[in-house]
Amino acid sequence: SKILNELIIVGKYKFDGKVINFNKNGKVENLKYFNNFTIRPRLGTNTYYDNKIIETENGIWKYEKKNDNLILTKYSTKRDEYEMYILGEPRIELKKITSE
Repeated sequence: SKILNELIIVGKYKFDGKVINFNKNGKVENLKYFNNFTIRPRLGTNTYYDNKIIETENGIWKYEKKNDNLILTKYSTKRDEYEMYILGEPRIELKKITSE
């Protein structure tokens, strides 16, 4: 998880007029949704989330990278007919401004 955090998430982003910093130690600065994060690699085939999730003190979020920007969507507690968790709100897009 630590290496994936550094390779995929760590860096500075801009969101809601603020600079958001995802640090190597798993701490997040200036983001109102959560203060800690870690990527959870998909283990095996029996999972109720997809393979791109981060765990926070405020639940499980799906991450996507698009042109170095980070898109985060929070999972809801609802499930579909296959027992998979469904994406909910909020959905935020953080604009990449630097690399670490």
